[in-house]
Amino acid sequence: AAIIPSELKTLAFAAGQDAPEEALMAELEVLGQKLAVNRLARVTVTAYAGMGEGVDARAARKLSLARAMVVRDALMMGGATSDQVRMRALGANVAAGSPERVDLTDY
Repeated sequence: AAIIPSELKTLAFAAGQDAPEEALMAELEVLGQKLAVNRLARVTVTAYAGMGEGVDARAARKLSLARAMVVRDALMMGGATSDQVRMRALGANVAAGSPERVDLTDY
């Protein structure tokens, strides 16, 4: 059974920002509570960041890692364990869509 609600499958970020809107942080904590109840559930956090003015590939990767960590921390605040959350920081390696995002998937 899918544990991730559709509105949390793709989290939009403002360019250069490592945290989503406050309302999303609260929703991530609620998802963390669901993970705490269902210890077999696992989530992959795949973070991206765009390159642009003053942002090279290395900086984009660093920003994507910061985004992944913020999302993981919010899930863990809700009660998820570190082994339930897999992080992938891909920087500007985006196949399609906006690079200013984090995707959540079940695994």
